Parts: sequence; C-alpha cells; structure tokens
Amino acid sequence: MKLLVLLLFLLGLSVTMFVTNPSRSDVDAEIQSQLLARIVSLDTNTDQDPVVQLIFTTCKFARLL
Repeated sequence: MKLLVLLLFLLGLSVTMFVTNPSRSDVDAEIQSQLLARIVSLDTNTDQDPVVQLIFTTCKFARLL
C-alpha cells in the first residue's frame, strides 16, 4: 500500500513537472524583462565610483536604443 501511494505521488509529481516546464523562449523573455526592469530602476547618483556610474549610465542609454 505504501509503495502504491509513493508511486502515485511520484507519478503526480512527474506530470506536474512536465506540464509546468517552460520553454526556452519563455525563460529568455522573462529574464530579459526582469533585467530591463532592473536597468530602468537603477539610480546612477547613489554610487560615488565614476566607473560604476559610467556602467550604469551606459546600460540606461543602451536601453533607450
């Protein structure tokens, strides 16, 4: 009986994993949207390091292109 319950649980888990598996393009689109949202929300005035400010500004500028 315990073996049957375990097998049913594993079967349900595998079906769930198969159904909810996103495609590669879905994952890439989600990563891109999160990355762009982080770039837009960057505050270039908070860091005193000019190199970091240049990198932040370049990222924001590239986002506008």
